[in-house]
Amino acid sequence: MRITVSGQPGAGSTTTAEILLKRLGNKYKILTMGEIFKQMARERGVSPGELDKFWQTAEGKSERTHHYLDDLTRRMAASEKDIILNCKLAAFQVPDADLKVLLVAPLEVRAERKSKSDNTSYQVALDSLGKREKTERAEWKKMYGYDYISDVEQYDIIINTKTWTAEKVADMILAALESRNKR
Repeated sequence: MRITVSGQPGAGSTTTAEILLKRLGNKYKILTMGEIFKQMARERGVSPGELDKFWQTAEGKSERTHHYLDDLTRRMAASEKDIILNCKLAAFQVPDADLKVLLVAPLEVRAERKSKSDNTSYQVALDSLGKREKTERAEWKKMYGYDYISDVEQYDIIINTKTWTAEKVADMILAALESRNKR
C-alpha cells in the first residue's frame, strides 16, 4: 500500500510516519522529505537548523529544485509497492495513493511542541513556524496552483493532532487502513 502522510509544520507527520513504519513492518519503505532536506543542507554546508535560510535562496525557491523533489516522490511511489510518503505535497503528487492523510493542529500547539523538541523558546518556535507555513503555502500556491492545507478534497483523512499523541494518531491511521482493506 502507498500511504501519504502530510501535515502542517509541527503537526507530527514525521513522528507519525516513523511510528507507522515500525508498526507496518520491514516490508515497508519510507520517504521522509525532512530527511532529504537535511541531506541537501549537509551537501551545501548548511546546518539542518539553518535549512529555512536555504529555502529563501534562489536555489531553494527555484522550480528546478522543487521539481527534482516532486519527481523523487513520484519515482519512489512508482517503484515501491509498500511505502509511506512523508511529504507535504505527496497527496497531490501521488493522487492514486491508497490512503492520503493530512495532520493539522493549531499554531500554538505546534509551537509548544517545537519549542520542546528544539529546546528553544515558545516565541521563537511560534514565529518560525508561522513564517514558514505562510511562506510555503504562498509560494507553493503560486508554483503549483493549490494549497496543501485548504484544498482538502485530496485527502482521505484529516486528523487534528491537538489532543492526540503520535501513537494514537498512528492507531487511527492503521484503523482506517484496516477498514479500507475490508471494503
